[in-house]
Amino acid sequence: MLDEFAGAANSGLAIDIPNGIGFCLYITRECLEAVRELSDDFYRGYLEDVDFCLRAAEAGFRNVCIPSVFVGHEGSRSFLGEKRSLVMRNLRVLEHRYRRYATECAAFLLADPLRDCRAALELKLLANEARTDGPHIILCGSAAGRAIAIRRCRQLAAEGERSLIVHFRSEGQRQLAAAFDPDGGTPQSIAFDVATHQGGEAFLKFLTGLDIRSLTIAEPNRVPGACLEQLTQRFVYDLLITDTALATRPAIGAGVDPDWSGLIAGARRVTAIGQSGADFSDAVLGLRVVRFSEPSASPTRPHAASGPTRLGLLALHASAAEFRFIRALSDQMADADDGIEIIVLGTTLDDLKLMQRTNVMVTGEIAAADVATLIAGHGITKLVLDIGAPAFGHPLVDALLATGLPAAATAWIPAPGRGRTTDLKLRPSFDADETIAAVCDWLVEGVALHPDRGDGRNRRQIGTRLP
Repeated sequence: MLDEFAGAANSGLAIDIPNGIGFCLYITRECLEAVRELSDDFYRGYLEDVDFCLRAAEAGFRNVCIPSVFVGHEGSRSFLGEKRSLVMRNLRVLEHRYRRYATECAAFLLADPLRDCRAALELKLLANEARTDGPHIILCGSAAGRAIAIRRCRQLAAEGERSLIVHFRSEGQRQLAAAFDPDGGTPQSIAFDVATHQGGEAFLKFLTGLDIRSLTIAEPNRVPGACLEQLTQRFVYDLLITDTALATRPAIGAGVDPDWSGLIAGARRVTAIGQSGADFSDAVLGLRVVRFSEPSASPTRPHAASGPTRLGLLALHASAAEFRFIRALSDQMADADDGIEIIVLGTTLDDLKLMQRTNVMVTGEIAAADVATLIAGHGITKLVLDIGAPAFGHPLVDALLATGLPAAATAWIPAPGRGRTTDLKLRPSFDADETIAAVCDWLVEGVALHPDRGDGRNRRQIGTRLP
């Protein structure tokens, strides 16, 4: 069936590739006579087919993929536990013989000339998919928004509902709407350039053809304006609050930015995952939202850390604002000579630059399942969960809260007695300097905090501490 769809979707195409793969390699007689036998320099199993293809290219032949043919292959069966050692040994031989091969492969993967062929096959599969109800579609446009959208898809899957995500991103002059199944099914390669009229129409036709069950807009500020207007006119939609973009400013009672008032008024409902997003919507936007929740996760409390304070700081956006905040906090900690180390949980604009600082360590990209191991391994004792750009419903935030460690986060609805007294409740009106000052005081005080604490910067200047 897949071969039949591939033939219909990609008939007559031949795409140049760096090399073929031995399990499905068609070699002409002319090529075989010119290149001769496989090399004896390779141990059994791996990369001798690549060597053959590279020698064929040197002899003037082309390595091509014929995307109109589909051949299934169940990998990692022939050599099982031996695979790694065989691959590494043979790879050294290949890289010694073909110095440019790794660079050429990297360039091929980046360009991905087979993407359109995969997309054409996926469109055929979707058109012929047997289904009773269409999928839920969630729109997003950032790495943090993508993680929240995937979480919402998991919630829907637990209810027996299928979901797809459309992630908007810019590539030069192109504005791509890339559709994918978060569980790894079809589609994975379909993308439309909605900056063009033709691409925008094709995107709308694609969604209409899916007979979608619902449309949820998670990050309207990251959807191209013309596309957003067409979508909201064509489909009934919900809004999912994932950040503070809909607010005039992230301050209590600030209200909805006028630019988004029409979008909110036209929504079937406004939703949020978890309490923080609901609190923000209520306190800042003045909106009552439908709150999606999950069964409480089992606490992943790490062993109590001994030694100096180590701050785990969650980085979700890899933005300039995050980078500046971490650098400024590092400077404050160094000046205070408190011996406090900052463990950045995530990736930043320049991980290596930050790690040149003696009091900063950057973990790189992490998953929720990694949290307990990282907390214990680094001896983290306190957490900072948002740096002026909260991500409501992000799975990493909840995974970190589940550790039970004292946490600094924005309190959208400040109320005495709400939350743990060891937490630092940041005011929505705080700028970066005020947040850094409050975090610095909180790190070195080591005492319970009053829920209505004031501006930490002023207290630091006059040398006082809360009782």
